[in-house]
Amino acid sequence: MTTCRQKRNQGTALIAVIVYLVIVTSLTTTFFATVHRTMSQARTVERRNQCIYLAEAGIEKAVAELRVNAAGYRGEQDTPLGDGAFSVVVTPENRPGAYRILATGRLIRGATVAGERKLAANVVLAGPRIAELHWMEASQ
Repeated sequence: MTTCRQKRNQGTALIAVIVYLVIVTSLTTTFFATVHRTMSQARTVERRNQCIYLAEAGIEKAVAELRVNAAGYRGEQDTPLGDGAFSVVVTPENRPGAYRILATGRLIRGATVAGERKLAANVVLAGPRIAELHWMEASQ
């Protein structure tokens, strides 16, 4: 036979287990929400970096083309590279051998653009040699 005291102890134990489960569930939910948010942020940074790398490739290609044919090269559109593409617009500047390059890198997932970044570069060529090359991220 169970006494009144044993029933009260069983009730207290049940409440303690329920409180424990609520705490563990809350902590687990918070942990998984944090992991999900962190992974999402990491994917965003990865996409951004891939877009910048694509735009950098566009700048490198433009500089290589300008070194060979400075008078005839003014850029290209949607050149595929890896998981994306880059576009380049080359504009001659006022001083000899100076050009402004605007490169856009696009990361493509399936049929959609997953990300896009633009870089602006200033390059000065002295014959086939690169005298100056500076670039920075352009406003979106």
